Amino acid sequence: MQRIPRALLASLAAVPLTALAAAAPQDLDETIRVVPAPATDDEVKRDPEGGEVLDRPVHGERVLAEHMGPGRVETMEVVLAREAEAEISTVNRRTRNGRPGEWQTPNPKIKYYPHSGEKCVVNRWGDLSMGIGFGQVVDVEDVWIAAQGGRGIWAEGVRFVGFRDGSETASTEWFEGIDLEPSRMRVALQGVDRVVVEARSAPGGAGFYALDDLAFTPEGGERVVIDFEDAPWDTKLTGSDYAGLDWETGGNVFDEPRPRIVPAPQTVEDARTPAVVGGPSGPQTLASSRGGAGTLPIFLREFSGPRFGDSGATSVPPDTCGAVGRDHFVAAVNSNLSVYDKASGNRVLSTSLQSFWGAQVGDPRVAYDFASDRWVAIATPFDNRIFIAYSLTNDPTGAWFKTSFNAAQGSDSGRWVDYPTLGVDERGIFIAAFMVGNPARMTIFAIDKAPLLASPASIGTITAFRSLTFNGAIQHAVQYTDPGVSYLVSTRSSGTLRLRTVSPPMTNPTLQTNIISNAGGYSNPPEAPALGSTVNINTADTRLMNAIFVNGSIWTTHCVASSGRAAAKWYEVDPVNRTTIQTGIVNDPVLHYYFPSVAADAEGNVAMGFSGSDASTFPSAYYTGRAADDPAGEMAPPVLYSAGQAQYTITDGFGRNRWGDYSVTSLDPVDGSFWTIQERTRNVANRWTTRICQVEFEGCGRIERYCDAQPTPSGFPGIIDTLGSTSLAANDLQLVALNVPALTFGIFYFGQNQTQVPVGDGNLCVDNPFFRLPVVQASIFGDVTFDLNPATLPAGYPDIQPGDNWNFSFWFRQSGGAGSNFTDALQIEFCD
Repeated sequence: MQRIPRALLASLAAVPLTALAAAAPQDLDETIRVVPAPATDDEVKRDPEGGEVLDRPVHGERVLAEHMGPGRVETMEVVLAREAEAEISTVNRRTRNGRPGEWQTPNPKIKYYPHSGEKCVVNRWGDLSMGIGFGQVVDVEDVWIAAQGGRGIWAEGVRFVGFRDGSETASTEWFEGIDLEPSRMRVALQGVDRVVVEARSAPGGAGFYALDDLAFTPEGGERVVIDFEDAPWDTKLTGSDYAGLDWETGGNVFDEPRPRIVPAPQTVEDARTPAVVGGPSGPQTLASSRGGAGTLPIFLREFSGPRFGDSGATSVPPDTCGAVGRDHFVAAVNSNLSVYDKASGNRVLSTSLQSFWGAQVGDPRVAYDFASDRWVAIATPFDNRIFIAYSLTNDPTGAWFKTSFNAAQGSDSGRWVDYPTLGVDERGIFIAAFMVGNPARMTIFAIDKAPLLASPASIGTITAFRSLTFNGAIQHAVQYTDPGVSYLVSTRSSGTLRLRTVSPPMTNPTLQTNIISNAGGYSNPPEAPALGSTVNINTADTRLMNAIFVNGSIWTTHCVASSGRAAAKWYEVDPVNRTTIQTGIVNDPVLHYYFPSVAADAEGNVAMGFSGSDASTFPSAYYTGRAADDPAGEMAPPVLYSAGQAQYTITDGFGRNRWGDYSVTSLDPVDGSFWTIQERTRNVANRWTTRICQVEFEGCGRIERYCDAQPTPSGFPGIIDTLGSTSLAANDLQLVALNVPALTFGIFYFGQNQTQVPVGDGNLCVDNPFFRLPVVQASIFGDVTFDLNPATLPAGYPDIQPGDNWNFSFWFRQSGGAGSNFTDALQIEFCD
């Protein structure tokens, strides 16, 4: 079932490729500068949340040539040869990636329960045997113990074993009843120089806990209490001499093989501050919290995307990403790239990301370039580099230009890349990333696209806008129509969003930051229960998940708290007037929804996809939507399109049951339908899979496929398709036949009555009376095109009117003239 776009394709076709021509490069300062420079700093308007310059364009700094990796063009044949030569195992890796347990202060996002202050120390990986050396003889007095991670993996008991000069001296009784509220444990081990903290495991072989306010007295000294307040956030103490002690490596070994855990999205201390994350947590009652009165898009089909165990896909979470193009759907997950034939849903290529880039990478993103009919992909090895690939044609199974660059320069020196986001539009490719370090800052990389479209392809000017306020994620609004500039959005604080605008030329762009002030309140979502999961699903935070721009509006979404559950909040933003046009929350009385993504078309129809679960539901895949004329703020009640089939509990080193960390919904450039790729559980416990779903909205111009085609001697059935629109005024509809014998002769024919009757070597799909169009000949590639002009049909043929439905098929001779066959058929509704 298809729907031909109207205003969308017309707007894209109106943009000449010459508009991509870039201005001559200009010299750039190595630091951000204000243009024009103010007389005094007092004249610069700055955002009180983070200090960014507001309402004024600033220049960035150029990524110099010496920080660029070599560029190369590779075909997928080269990639697949590399794949065949590599020993890429699908055996699950251990959760620890071979590392022993560690003492670590968690970052603020991770669930923890200190006794005093804000910090504590945890036994990362849930190690059951963790030592602390004092370097002198001490009396260990007491410590405060609390739970860490999800309830199902808390240590069932903890005891301290004392040592002196390498010999065990005494041990405590088992301390049980560990809970969220910290409890004081009396240790009372005297004359020891080392202790080992032993834990009883929860189901699964690990036992997580947190320690705070460890008290001891050295011989002849004063009492010491270690409260960890001076330890940096998210810091490994193991191997250090923090507080003058020896924080040892863990001694427990897990025998159970576990998947590789991809690093979690990084956060900072400010992420706990209500002014940053959006006010107090808990139930929200908002004027925009509507739902249920929208129009649900029509389900067309769903099929399997990448899943755990595919080449390279041995990690959790998958970081679900995918996009639809003219003929293909491309999916990228940790750590696999797959290409699907859009018409059949069949996977035509699967490779590990390591084989695709020649490096071990994660956090992949892929996007379809609407303006240039190409593909772009990025990933990072979680160090200072970002890898990028841009296809040379619209065929993702063909050749790609690939390179990488060092992102950690200038004020980002010494940092590493986390959670890079991706967008593409008429002029550029945009990557934003959290450059992990202290203080927490983000960077936007704006890449001139014009050299990538040249022959030979090369990487364009990369401009870095550094030291931007941490917002979890900055999302470029992937453009389906072109406003002449590029928009990026992020959260800011409860009730506000941040809008950033990049203006050309892309050889020397400027960035301007503004505030959207009427976004409505939001706060961090709670973790989501799921059937059979012993630890609730981690739903991340309020960072925006994706964004798109079409016909004057930015659409974006994220996960928030609503009535004590995780829910999907969405926005339509006017970037010119810097205001929210409408917003709403998709929630449920029982279910939690998380990791949402959104897309819209030129007419204002919207589709959303997300995961969902509750205590009675395995993690599953859902979609919803709204039509352009629905009441503001309304989405339809969500629909389950692919049910989870088993329980899921895979915890990382801090006890989080990771899921996500994002999903993508995209707009079909050919027929205006929507595609979403979402994660659910497989029929094997603790295994994920992705499911790709296509939906559409009803309207004039619907195209519906019917009738079965029989294979030709080549083994493939013939297919009929269309190009252009069904608008009689536009008069640009082309009938296309594919997979027919090379150079064969045939006839497109049409009528109002459907059938499926065996005739010759195939099926007749249009019943009498039907009308034959002129004879045409296929190319050497087995395709043929016919321009359908209803105004010039022969005398006696029907007068096609707006609102009419006509059925079309193609008859052709088999190879060598032996017999004849038919393609399948399309029912086409014509419009004004």
